Amino acid sequence: MTLDASNAYYSIINLNDAPDNQMLVSTAGTVTGDVMLGGGPSSFTLSGGSLTGNIYGDYDSMRGNSYDVTYPGDDSFTWSGGTFEDGYYGQGGNDSVEIGISGTTGFAATFDGGDGTDTLAFKNGTIYNFEGTKITNFEKVSFEGGIYYMASNGGTALSLNGFTDSTGNHPFGEITVASEGNWKITPQTLNVATRIEASLTVTPRGTFSIQSGDVVFSGPFDNSGVILIDPVVIGSTLTTESSYNGNGGALSLNADFYPSGVSDTLITAGNVSGSTTMLVVPFNPSSTPRVFNLVAVNPEADIDPEAFHLLNGSLVVSALAYTLEYFPDGLLGPSEQLPPGFILTPAAPANAAAFLDDEFIHRATIKELIDAGLTLQPYVPLYEAYQSVLLEMTRLPSLKTRSGGRYEGGAAITAGPALDAVWGRVGGGVDHFDPQSSTTGYDYDMSSFEMQAGLDGLFLDSAAGALVGGFTAHYQTGEAKVHSRYGDSKIHPDGYGFGGTLTWFGTNGFYTDAQAALTWYSSELKADDLPLSPDDSDAFGYALSLEAGQAFGIGDGVSLTPQAQLSFASVAVDSFTGAYSDDVNFEDGQSLLGRVGLSIEKESAWTDINGQARTANIYGLANLYYEFLGKTTATVTDVLDFSSEPDDFTGEIGFGGSIDWQAGKLQYSAFAELTASTGFSTGSYGYGGNVGLKVRW
Repeated sequence: MTLDASNAYYSIINLNDAPDNQMLVSTAGTVTGDVMLGGGPSSFTLSGGSLTGNIYGDYDSMRGNSYDVTYPGDDSFTWSGGTFEDGYYGQGGNDSVEIGISGTTGFAATFDGGDGTDTLAFKNGTIYNFEGTKITNFEKVSFEGGIYYMASNGGTALSLNGFTDSTGNHPFGEITVASEGNWKITPQTLNVATRIEASLTVTPRGTFSIQSGDVVFSGPFDNSGVILIDPVVIGSTLTTESSYNGNGGALSLNADFYPSGVSDTLITAGNVSGSTTMLVVPFNPSSTPRVFNLVAVNPEADIDPEAFHLLNGSLVVSALAYTLEYFPDGLLGPSEQLPPGFILTPAAPANAAAFLDDEFIHRATIKELIDAGLTLQPYVPLYEAYQSVLLEMTRLPSLKTRSGGRYEGGAAITAGPALDAVWGRVGGGVDHFDPQSSTTGYDYDMSSFEMQAGLDGLFLDSAAGALVGGFTAHYQTGEAKVHSRYGDSKIHPDGYGFGGTLTWFGTNGFYTDAQAALTWYSSELKADDLPLSPDDSDAFGYALSLEAGQAFGIGDGVSLTPQAQLSFASVAVDSFTGAYSDDVNFEDGQSLLGRVGLSIEKESAWTDINGQARTANIYGLANLYYEFLGKTTATVTDVLDFSSEPDDFTGEIGFGGSIDWQAGKLQYSAFAELTASTGFSTGSYGYGGNVGLKVRW
C-alpha cells in the first residue's frame, strides 16, 4: 500500500464519531500524511514500510480540538516494523502503544498518551539509546522480552503520571520490567543525576540496570527479578525516594577493593522490606580489608534488618571473607563514617569499626588484624595446614615398621647366606593434629593409607654381618579435614614415588639402616562452604633417614634394642592462584624428626611335623620423638604470611610381630604392627597400623 497525502491534510481519516465505531488499519507499505482515527476504539498497526506523519487517536490536535470528538475510544498503536518519523497522540480513552522493533538506534517519533490511563509496552525487540523524554502523558510503561537502552543527559529522563483505577489511587506512574525484558539506563554525562518520575517493578526473569552515574526514582521499588549496576564507573548510585521491597529478587553491585575502596550504592528514603539476594562483583581483589556501605537507608523509616543477604552467605575476596550486616546507627571509624544501612564488612559487627582506620590497616601485621576481628576465608587455614599434611605423609618409617623383622640380627633362617626377598606392605592411620602455634588457629583430622613394595638383595655376606640393599616403590593417599573458626575444608593428596634402602645387620646385634624416597603429589583442595575450588595442586617431596640400634640378648629368646633415628623430609608445593583470586606461595616445608626408642622382642623357633623350620616373634616398643624444624609458611597475595609449628615432643607406644614358614623352595613371612601416639604440649594424637608379607628365595 502506498498513500501519499503530502498535499492534503490526512492520508487516513475517520469521520464517523460514534461509540461503537471501530477503525482497524494495518500497513507495511508507504504512508505519507497524518492519520486521524476519530471516535470509538481504533487500532493502527505498522509492520513494515514507513509512516511519515502524526497519528491522532481521536482528533487532529494541530488543526482542531477535543470537542471535535464526542466519543473518544481506547485506541491502540502497534509498531512492529518499518519506520515511524513523527508522533502518536492517544488523546482521550485508555490508550495503548506496543513497540516491537529491533536493531534500531533510538527513534525520532514521539509518543503522547493523552488523557486516561495509558500504557506503552516495549516487546520482543532491541532498541539502542532511545530518549525517554519522547514519551509523555503515559501512566504505565513496560519492557518485556528483548533489551532496551535508554540514553540520558541528566535531569528528568522519563516521567509518568500517577493514576486511579479499580485497585485504588496510584501516586506514581508504573514502570514494569517483565519476563525476559532488560531495561538499561545509559547516562551520557556523569555530572548530573538522571531522574525517573515513576515507580519500578522488576518481575521474575526481568532485569533493570544502569550503566553508570547516579539514577533517582521518585517512586518505590518492587524487585522480583534482577536490579544491577554495570561496572563501567564504580561508585554509581541508584536511589528510590520511596520504599524498597525485595520479593525474592537480586541486587548486583560492584566494589573496588584496591586502591580506591569505593562501591556502588542503593539509597532508599522509605521503608525497606522483603528479601533480596545481594551479589557483589569484586574488582581489584585485595587482602587489604575494606568496608563498604552497599545500601544506605533512612533511619527514621521501617527497616527489616534481614532484607538483604549475600549470595552463599558471604563474599570471599582474596584471603578475606566478607559478610553483609545491618547497622541501624551507621558505622563510625577513626578515618571514616558510614551512614545507617547494610554494610559489607570483613569482621563481625562489633569489630567492624576498626577497619575504617586506614592507618591501622596499613601498618598492622596479619596477627594484629586477626586479633582485631578480621575474618579469613576458609581456604586460608587449609593453605596453612597443607605442607604439614604432606610432611606427615613424606616422613620415612622405622626399619621395624618397614621390614617386620625380615632378617634376624643379620642371619638367615637357615645356615646359608641371607636370602633375596620381594615384599609388600600396607599401612594406614587416623590422626588428629593440633599445632603448637598457628596463625589461623587450625587443627585437622587425617586418615591415610599407604602401599609399599620392595625388592631386597644381598650385597655383602661376611662373618661380621650382612649388607642388604633394596629398591622400593610406594603409593600414598589420604584426607585431612581442616577445622578452624573460619570454616572447614579438606585436603585430599595422592602420592606416587620410589626409593632405596641400605641396611647393615651385624652378627653382634648392631644394625644401621639408611633410607631415601622421592614422592610426587597431586592434591584436591576443597572448602566445605564455598562453591568454588582451585585446580589440583602439585607438590614434590623427598625424605632421608638414618637409623641405628643395638640388640642385647637377655636370655630365653628375649632381646632389648635401644635405637635412634634421624629423619629429614622436605616438601616443595607449586605456587597457584586459588578460586578467589588468592595467589598462594609456599616456603619449602622441612622436617627434621629425631627419635629415640626401645623395643623388647621375644623370638621363638621350632620345627613342624613335616620337619620344616618355623619362627615367630612378638615385640613391644616405646618411642620419643622431637621435631627440630617443622615450621611451615604459606604466603597469600604476596603479603600475608600464615605459619604454624607442630608439637616439639611426641610419645609413641606400639606392638607387633611376625611369623615365618617355608613352602617348597620359598620362604614366607607375615608381619604386622599397631601404634598409638600423643603430643606432649597439644591435643595431637594418632593411631596407626601396618601389615605386610615377604617372599624369599
